[in-house]
Amino acid sequence: MAVLFVLDVLAAFGLMASILLQSGFSMGLSGSSGNLQTYGKKKGVDEFLERVSLVLVAVFVVLTLAIAHYWR
Repeated sequence: MAVLFVLDVLAAFGLMASILLQSGFSMGLSGSSGNLQTYGKKKGVDEFLERVSLVLVAVFVVLTLAIAHYWR
């Protein structure tokens, strides 16, 4: 049970990190003008982080449901 908790926390921190490292789609008020600039970030990095986020979401959900099931 403790292993599930540790893996769940690691998945949560990894998920937060992968989401925060992604570049945003707008830059506040300057993003409303239609000029979307990435400031040197590569599109491949964002695609990789998006895939990592999706995998970590799935892992987090499965682990959380497993913890809820075994908690009883």
